[in-house]
Amino acid sequence: MKNYTLAALVSSLLGWIIATIIYGIGYFLLDKNQALVAIKIIGPITLIISLLANIVFLQAPRSFIKQLFLTNSRLVFGLAYAVIAFFTLKLAFGGAFGGYNPIEQLATFNPIINGFSLGFLFRSIWIPNQTASKVSLTDIVKKEK
Repeated sequence: MKNYTLAALVSSLLGWIIATIIYGIGYFLLDKNQALVAIKIIGPITLIISLLANIVFLQAPRSFIKQLFLTNSRLVFGLAYAVIAFFTLKLAFGGAFGGYNPIEQLATFNPIINGFSLGFLFRSIWIPNQTASKVSLTDIVKKEK
């Protein structure tokens, strides 16, 4: 996919779907009676947060993302977005999540999976055009000297 914005949006939505499915499975294993209710509550909230993260972390810093894209593998790109998602959760909600309660740990794990999926899928889906790739590689080489 050559369109940057479309690739970012598709990877963001697919990352959200993957994270929500994993969250649903994990919540089902913890509490079979409340799993559907939890997904109905957490699903729309995480969709909004995922779309906002798409704007802030993919759409706004395009030149930085393109350089990161060209210099790193899918795994590193996915891990970078998982770390960004984790720290964004901690900055936004502080210590509200991540306690010893398994459901809180699952809520902390959700944005990490979403961030990793978003980064990995974006790195897999988006194909930059050749002129942009050459310019970015030239810029990277100049910065190293």
